[in-house]
Amino acid sequence: MYNMGIEVVHIDEGNKEIDVKNIEKLIEITDPKVKMDPSEVLKIYNKGTTPMFVEFYANWCGHCKSLAPIWKNLTSTLEKDFKNKDLAMVAVENAVMKNKDIQSVLSAIKLEVRGFPTIGLIKNKKFTEYNGGRDEKSMLAFIKKQAWGIMEGGKRRKSIKRRKSIKRRKPVKRRKTVKRR
Repeated sequence: MYNMGIEVVHIDEGNKEIDVKNIEKLIEITDPKVKMDPSEVLKIYNKGTTPMFVEFYANWCGHCKSLAPIWKNLTSTLEKDFKNKDLAMVAVENAVMKNKDIQSVLSAIKLEVRGFPTIGLIKNKKFTEYNGGRDEKSMLAFIKKQAWGIMEGGKRRKSIKRRKSIKRRKPVKRRKTVKRR
């Protein structure tokens, strides 16, 4: 069972972390749970209650390389400022996407990764693609809105309750008007 908090899941080919030094620094500062096994992603997905902000990347992709430091800064910001929120930050390298556990998640959310990086949020077993700016502020705003329902200004979106039945209003009786001469 997962505790509430920010989980960092970074999977690459051979299930080894690419930049171990930065993750070790991140662990010292924020103490996130770092999991590098593809089955962990499937477990988080199957649980269904933890939103996952996912990045599918390729080592050879220039856009992915420029996104890497932003992703790490976003992870540390989330861990520092949103400790009480539930979220899994998942980065999956393209070679690992052939893994059966990752494939089962991709097929369940009906996602076909056609370009890198592909970024989005999986919540309630549905994928919402992120098409915003490649900066920390834009991604943080997306996560706050899509994962936790927090709108700009820091207010939480109120859920709208529908009435069980619609009451019809009684017709208004009109007074007869008297013509004056």
